[in-house]
Amino acid sequence: MARKRVLPTDSTLADMATRMTHQQIADEVYRQTGYRVGRSSVSAALSRAGETTPKPRKATVPWRVAERHSGRYQLVMLRCLDRRNKGESMPLEYERRLNAWLARMDRDNAVVAYCRSTDEGFFYVPREPGDVGYVRREEIV
Repeated sequence: MARKRVLPTDSTLADMATRMTHQQIADEVYRQTGYRVGRSSVSAALSRAGETTPKPRKATVPWRVAERHSGRYQLVMLRCLDRRNKGESMPLEYERRLNAWLARMDRDNAVVAYCRSTDEGFFYVPREPGDVGYVRREEIV
């Protein structure tokens, strides 16, 4: 007897992936079914279904960010900046936070740097001539 399918159908997963992260999909599956699935299971199912494509690096987030750093405030703000630059909408609270964050970055003449091997991940550093936008493109090692 075949094992019961916990994840939604491939087409439903593909639709969800246009609106949610893989972790959010895993959380939604748990909420709907009571079965825990990992983010990697969702990613693997989408990959098997041929529904994944490599994402282009965002100008505002040029690094491959470790999962443990994915909720850091600097990354959230850079993603909000990317949405703004694309003309996408976001909640008013995030607009307010982004405006305040950008004003602070400009006032302090700072950019965000990333170092995968640290617990913190993201750091504010003084702006240098090679920096682009609000980031230091080269990852700190």
